[in-house]
Amino acid sequence: MSVGVKGRRYPDIVRNPHCLAGVIRPAELLEVGFGERDGWGQVEKTVVIEAENSGVLQHYSVGGTEPYLDIHDAPVCEYVSNGAGFSLGQDYYKGYDSYGLWPDGPGDLTEITDLFGAATHWQACETGDEDTSYVEEEGADWKRDLFTCVEDVSYPGPGYPVRGVTVIARAKGGLWAFEEDLPFTETSVLYFSPIIGDEVYIIDRGTNFWKYNLVTRVYTQLASPAYTAENVYRTLAVSPDGTKLACITKGGAIYDDIIGARIEFYNIAGNTWSASSPAPYGVGQPLGQWGGLKSIVWADNDTIWAWCVVAGTSTGFGKCIKYVLSTDTWTVYASATPDQGSGGFQARCAAIKSDSSVVFGGHFNFGDRYCKYTIATDTYTFAFLTPGGGNENFVWTYDKDKLWYAKTDQNYRLGYLDVDAEAQTYPASFPANLDQEAGYWTFYSGISDDATNVISYCHSTNPKLQSYGVQSPQTAVATLLKTHGIVYEGDAVEVTDAYAYYQKEYRNNPYTGSLWTEAEVAALQIGVELKRSLQDHWTRCTNVYALVEYYFPYGEDWFDIWRAGLVFDPSSIPVGATIISAILSLYGQGDTSDTDFDVVLVSGADLADTLVAADYGDLLAVTTSMGSFNTSSLVLEGWNSITLSATALAALQAAINAANKIRFGLRSSRDIDGISPQLGGEDFYQEFAGFYGSDISGKKPKLAVVYQA
Repeated sequence: MSVGVKGRRYPDIVRNPHCLAGVIRPAELLEVGFGERDGWGQVEKTVVIEAENSGVLQHYSVGGTEPYLDIHDAPVCEYVSNGAGFSLGQDYYKGYDSYGLWPDGPGDLTEITDLFGAATHWQACETGDEDTSYVEEEGADWKRDLFTCVEDVSYPGPGYPVRGVTVIARAKGGLWAFEEDLPFTETSVLYFSPIIGDEVYIIDRGTNFWKYNLVTRVYTQLASPAYTAENVYRTLAVSPDGTKLACITKGGAIYDDIIGARIEFYNIAGNTWSASSPAPYGVGQPLGQWGGLKSIVWADNDTIWAWCVVAGTSTGFGKCIKYVLSTDTWTVYASATPDQGSGGFQARCAAIKSDSSVVFGGHFNFGDRYCKYTIATDTYTFAFLTPGGGNENFVWTYDKDKLWYAKTDQNYRLGYLDVDAEAQTYPASFPANLDQEAGYWTFYSGISDDATNVISYCHSTNPKLQSYGVQSPQTAVATLLKTHGIVYEGDAVEVTDAYAYYQKEYRNNPYTGSLWTEAEVAALQIGVELKRSLQDHWTRCTNVYALVEYYFPYGEDWFDIWRAGLVFDPSSIPVGATIISAILSLYGQGDTSDTDFDVVLVSGADLADTLVAADYGDLLAVTTSMGSFNTSSLVLEGWNSITLSATALAALQAAINAANKIRFGLRSSRDIDGISPQLGGEDFYQEFAGFYGSDISGKKPKLAVVYQA
């Protein structure tokens, strides 16, 4: 609150012509009663009063048989709520129901093999029977099927005009591509290089070594490695400059007791192989024990770090050792990991920090446990992936700065540990492969450096490989409807790897442009078309049906009208005070207005402090506006203000003088004018807004009153 005459600044000493003493100081102004407006004897104050109660009065059609004016003019309402948020306005709903049409036999198009054969399962699919009832289309172009229909219930009859027909299909697509059949029979399993451009290198545990182009889908046989690799993890590691591949190999007959004894190098440009000298660690172990190289990572174009294990019936420890290609030398350091138990030291994958300070390895005794080797201190530490629980398993994939893993409880979807940040990303950008064969999963994969493309060894029979990302598949679905001999196609929508419903609504018959007749509905055919854009992608469909909506008989229209009441206690304003102005503020919560309207403040003199059903009728005759705002400017999650008119201020003045509460009503301007919300024949028409009530702190309706006392 400010004091003194508006716009005037006072010096340290003020001469007062009304004071015989001659002078007073500014601090004394309040004591003599200077006011903002009059200057003498009156002090202007502002007080904010929150609503003591807010309530809503709602009347609606009972059974859909009451006309609008009966609802509008009713003396009581059906619903009353006190203390809570409230709506204000009207709406209209034209009553309708629906029945289903289901495939009953082949129609005029039968391009999708055995699609109708699944029809007996389709209705069951609504409850989740998707595993045994889907059909899939692997054609390179659109394929279509149409069906004659049977009603799930009888059409009610001519008194129930058809509102519209909606054709619905439930479908999903295979986002992983099936690649070309392998041109060779693999020994044991397959390992991959990272995806480099459009190509990936593939090797088994024998001597099969091939290059595959994921765009042209062509295999190229390459020179075979010198050694086989029984029981060896043979992931292909690409050098930082992209000129060489490296993998672990058996190393020759004299090393049969060692799983991996050498590293073999493939020169990409020359299509030639070379091999390292045998690794010193694990060589010469007693019979009955075995040891050797498990996984490798390039630190630079000349240096490789290798996880190496010594294991037997009672030991499972190992270490990181270094190999330098240019000198063909191995370096073994003093420290080793703790005993991981027999077979516990798997080290399926390796990665290294970008500053070459720490080497990481994945899968130590537990599938989600990794080891960190700090080179400078020759020390080993262990950590677990999160959230843990045994669902994460590291996989055989080479990535210089990431350790990849699959989540067994999420269809083996892949994620990775970024070793620089030691932070997980799950899931990766590609989806789970829902078609991989049990026991294969995504454990053997080649992944691009940017983590957007993947190829995996997924099946025991051809096609054995699947990929995602190099060519994005476009599997799509569209609904079909045939009437008067014409087939109408719904919007073609690209599907995802999760089942979803795709539909097309026809409010009018597309041939006639008019409302459907009973005969047209009885004769129509419905269907679906499925598409894949690439060879060996597929689109699945579990469910094709139609909903036929029909109106209730004439007169079954539903109306709602909401009116509101507010109660304030102005006792904080002294009796005898003069009201200067007041503003009502309402905190907006929702706006569902097809047509904007005025929120009108009216007298609530006849309202009860706690609203009752009869208050709805009491507000009917109260039509004089005491202030308003239009919903076109409605602020949601913010304040909306109404400046009180002179009539409202007089009512507030009278309540203060009598030491009474002040009550206001709120009505829609269209409710006041008796304008039905049923406009233009729409089935559903809304014109109401919502506000927070007296139960929400900080958002209660409030009056800001300026007065002089």
